[in-house]
Amino acid sequence: MSKFVLKNATILFDKYNLSGELNEVTINLTKADVDITVHGQSAMARLGGLKSLDASWSGFFEAGSTGLFSDNISFASLGSDTKVLTIIPEGATVGDPCYTTRVTQFEYSTGGSVGDAMSFSGSALSSGGDPIVRGYLLCGEVFASAGANNGTAVNTLAPSTIGVRANDTLYGVYHCVGTSVGTSCAIKIQSDEVGFSSPTDVITFTGITSTTEVAEWKTDTDTDTNTYWRSVVTPVGVTVSYEIYCVAGIIPNVHYPRVVES
Repeated sequence: MSKFVLKNATILFDKYNLSGELNEVTINLTKADVDITVHGQSAMARLGGLKSLDASWSGFFEAGSTGLFSDNISFASLGSDTKVLTIIPEGATVGDPCYTTRVTQFEYSTGGSVGDAMSFSGSALSSGGDPIVRGYLLCGEVFASAGANNGTAVNTLAPSTIGVRANDTLYGVYHCVGTSVGTSCAIKIQSDEVGFSSPTDVITFTGITSTTEVAEWKTDTDTDTNTYWRSVVTPVGVTVSYEIYCVAGIIPNVHYPRVVES
């Protein structure tokens, strides 16, 4: 991905796609400045501490008695349980880099001047002790056919194309942001080499058991020497429609300790 004008970002907030509601989004990644200066040193000594993500967004106010409107989503989400946030800076093409973590929304404001379009803004902070993952999009589309839909293979998961090393952690996320018909939908992430002749299931999500939008965050800590990754989405039903975005990324062991799924 080369330089581009920011005009087609995808913003996924738990089970909602906010992209069509927003005209501005910003993510601020920081790492704590930890002072380790001792007597005898002539200058400050510091270590990089814990990472944090601060996300903010703004758009134009919409509300209704029901439905996926900005006010309905923001008011209900304020201060509630940790939500999965994924931001894809440009579009939703398989292999696009993105940022994902779990956040809590702590701020929501709305209003404006007379004669202006009524606007709103919100912000959220990483929470729950989860890392900020720089991952890659494995799928982002509406699945309208039953049976296994194998995604396009991606071989650029961070930190490199060497797979999941000992004590690395593989993070998988999916957002189901739209459903209409279907009995259920299974979602998993597989790894293999070129051609996927013998794929390995590395993350199997709980999946969707109805036509209710949902999001899920899951980890895997098994060593994996495969270097290609893909999503597999399997809707069930005579007629189906699930809009799903799936993301995967690796946190190397030099940055974080091994994470064990509880």
